Amino acid sequence: SAATLAYRVLHPFTQEPPNQPNGPFWRKQQQTITPTDRQMRLLLTSILLSCVSLVFAQQERADIRRGNKQYNDSNYTEAEVYYRRGLDINDHSFEAHYNLGDALFRQGKYPEALEQYTQAEKALATNDKVSKAKRKEQLADTYHNMGNALYAQQQYDQAVGAYQQALRLDPKD
Repeated sequence: SAATLAYRVLHPFTQEPPNQPNGPFWRKQQQTITPTDRQMRLLLTSILLSCVSLVFAQQERADIRRGNKQYNDSNYTEAEVYYRRGLDINDHSFEAHYNLGDALFRQGKYPEALEQYTQAEKALATNDKVSKAKRKEQLADTYHNMGNALYAQQQYDQAVGAYQQALRLDPKD
């Protein structure tokens, strides 16, 4: 019955539901878990995990959008807070790292900005959902911003190297 199946999904390590005197939904004999029950449990677990990850992804995107609004309104400290919230949800988010780097740069926190650009580069390298052309463009922008952060710290040789890397990836920039 549906109640027995629900109990099995919610209590996977128990072979039989608790005895319910004269309960209409429970059978008193020993319950056996069939392969179909296991498959159903795996399917329901997969669906549940997919829903949870979707909710987290939506929250991450919402935090990044809020950060972008604050950034566009020149509220860089508030933007930083929202980008960090996005990173709390997904530490591998290119957009959150990159945008946080921009917000930190605008606040004059150049070493921290450089660290975020470095993290953005790493996040982009592991993201297989981005097309090769888009990845190249984002990587060029990241290297350009790394160059700006290095230049602001008077690390001119390293800044030139970052700018050169950006130009290799996007000669038109």
